[in-house]
Amino acid sequence: MLQLSVELRRLCISYLDNITEKLCETVDTLKQLRLVNKDIGIIATEFLFGTAVLRSTDESADACQELAQSPFSHLVRRVVAYTDTFESDPQDESTLLESFAAAVGTLPGFEQLQELQLKFAVECAAVPDYTVGEGYLRDVCETPEYRSAVLKVVFGALEGVSTLRVLSIRNLRDHMDRQIL
Repeated sequence: MLQLSVELRRLCISYLDNITEKLCETVDTLKQLRLVNKDIGIIATEFLFGTAVLRSTDESADACQELAQSPFSHLVRRVVAYTDTFESDPQDESTLLESFAAAVGTLPGFEQLQELQLKFAVECAAVPDYTVGEGYLRDVCETPEYRSAVLKVVFGALEGVSTLRVLSIRNLRDHMDRQIL
């Protein structure tokens, strides 16, 4: 691999990088690849820190804040922010975690941030649909007010990001709410 050009090395290492999710095996492989050679280590470091994943947990928020203040913050090009916790016993997601809001506030700390993916939970609390029946409503943690608060924090933080080129929001809702508008 050392005889390959930089472009080919970068292409080989890019297959290890999973764009939307940082899987444990991928992260471990990239960490080990950094130790192989100085030239390969530079490329692996770029991919390792190229995407930051932020979840709505205190641990993830703390890790994101540490990354924003680290010497590697200039390598972050993409942030993927999940509003749900993906835990089997999730916390009450109807209120915005202060640590999550603080971590979103550190987005301007990523000087080369080009893409932000904001991913809400698939289900959101809705107004009762009487044509379907009362059984339609389920216990859903994310409310429209919660999503509105998240969007307010995100857009407030993005005012300080001049390099952003792509903003994607998933699972917002299937109708335009006045709060979001």
